[in-house]
Amino acid sequence: MKMKVALLNDSYEPIIDGVGMVVKNYAYWLNKRYGTAYVIAPHVPGYKDGNEIPVVRYKSFEVPKRPPYRFGIPALDIPILEKLSHTHFDLIHSHCPFATGQLASLMKLRRDIPHITTFHSKYREDFKRILKSNTLSEVAVQVFLPHYNLADFVWVPNESTGYTLREYGYKGDFEVWPNGTDLAIPSPKEFEYLREEGLKKFEATETLFTFLFVGQHIWEKNTRLIIEALSLLKEREIPFRMVFVGSGYAKKEMEILVTGLKLKDRVHFLGQLTDREEIKAVFAAADLFLFPSLYDTSGIVIQEAAAFKVPSVLSRGSSVAAVLLDGKNGFCTPPETAPFADLLEYLIKNPELVKKAGAEAQRTVYKHWESIISGVAERYHEIIAAYKKR
Repeated sequence: MKMKVALLNDSYEPIIDGVGMVVKNYAYWLNKRYGTAYVIAPHVPGYKDGNEIPVVRYKSFEVPKRPPYRFGIPALDIPILEKLSHTHFDLIHSHCPFATGQLASLMKLRRDIPHITTFHSKYREDFKRILKSNTLSEVAVQVFLPHYNLADFVWVPNESTGYTLREYGYKGDFEVWPNGTDLAIPSPKEFEYLREEGLKKFEATETLFTFLFVGQHIWEKNTRLIIEALSLLKEREIPFRMVFVGSGYAKKEMEILVTGLKLKDRVHFLGQLTDREEIKAVFAAADLFLFPSLYDTSGIVIQEAAAFKVPSVLSRGSSVAAVLLDGKNGFCTPPETAPFADLLEYLIKNPELVKKAGAEAQRTVYKHWESIISGVAERYHEIIAAYKKR
């Protein structure tokens, strides 16, 4: 049975982040195999959507202090509401509780069709940074909590993320539906070519141990911890190269910190890379992926690294660390500068351990979106059928 699904999120191309990539891959594989999936997202000035995925854009404006993110009030965009009211959907799946999340709740009420929402991010941390107040942050969490209470189904990428939502005050059930990656495991010949291209981009050699971070350049992802640990490695005269890929509000401050710690000759900022071939080359050229974030709930980048046999170093106890067996398919350490630096030094001096963990990460951590969406589509069909019977 072919189905028509609405996927809603406050970020989508050309604004690339983890949740935006989830929505893109949901839409791509649903359209390719299982029916029609519309993406409903903010308008981005100057950007034109392709024809592969139907996209409905609502009016938006730039989020203060968080470029390039956009925010809008789709419920007041009358032409868009008119368009959506004349489009049949079998199911709504929202991926954030904010503007498009509220639109999803409105569509649910008007159409009486099932509404799934996925909890992806630790919004409380965003509120704290923006509002500068724990009290106001808690108020903001409670404002958006009803979005999850009113949905028919709540999905999370892993158990740990579900418990985070419970900490926010959610008392209902949740289902675990993991994320994946669109990067395929390369053949040996392709890997060799990509690694060569990546090393050129890094201006690195085969023998120089290379660390990599890919993601938003924001302090919540513990990027300061990475830089300060690297400073300790330099003091110990341990050779290495570090590459940061991405953008964000803290990028300039990170560059200033790198300069102040006299790491400019070892740390490189490549900026935002949107070409997936470039991303492949970056992963192929890395030896170890550093992602000590306590903020993220599901690190798709960890799976991307695993596709290229690059193991990750994560913070012990973080949500993203749930996928690892420490020392087997990746490495965990307390999110503190000295232990982090100690582990990096140990791994540099034991490259065979890194290679072994990388191979195991590819076998156990890596998951391609095609296989995941197969299960998602089957669950969609079950929910739609049960809702109609009701």
